[in-house]
Amino acid sequence: MTAQLSSNSAASVNTENFNDMEKKDYQPGEGFDRRLMTFSLSENSSTHMSIVSTTGSNVEGKALALRNGTLQIKFQEPRLSFGFWFTNAPAGFKVRVFDVDNTVIAEVTEPNHGGGEKEFKYQTTQKIKKIQITNTADSVLIDSIQLPPVKQHH
Repeated sequence: MTAQLSSNSAASVNTENFNDMEKKDYQPGEGFDRRLMTFSLSENSSTHMSIVSTTGSNVEGKALALRNGTLQIKFQEPRLSFGFWFTNAPAGFKVRVFDVDNTVIAEVTEPNHGGGEKEFKYQTTQKIKKIQITNTADSVLIDSIQLPPVKQHH
C-alpha cells in the first residue's frame, strides 16, 4: 500500500502505515503530523527516531523505528481503542495512555520480544487523547497503527 491512511470498510478501521513517507531521522523534540494523529519524540530521549524501510507481513514497507526514548502519539479526536503492530523490542516497552484531561488512565508494560511480529491492542471506556511509548533499548519497529472510529451518540 502506498496511501498514508487506509480504510478497512468491513471494520471501518483507519490504519497509519507510514508508506508514503520519506526515510528520515527525527531528533529529540521533533516530530511530524499525519491526518489523524501527531507524532513527537520527547526532548529527553537519548537518540533519534526514524522512518525506515522494512519487510514483513504487518510491519512492512515503511515503519517507525523508536530507539532509546519516548514517542508521543496525540490523536486528533479522542478514541476508545487503538492498536499497532511491532517487531523487535529486545527490552520490551511501556505504553502510557492519557485521557482528554491529560491524566494517565493506564500503563501497560509489553515484555521483551525478540524477532517476529506482534500486535498490541488497548481498549477502554474512557476517551483516549494521547499515548506515550517508551523504549529503553535498541529499536522497536512500529507500524500499522489502527484507529477504530469513535461511535457518535446523537
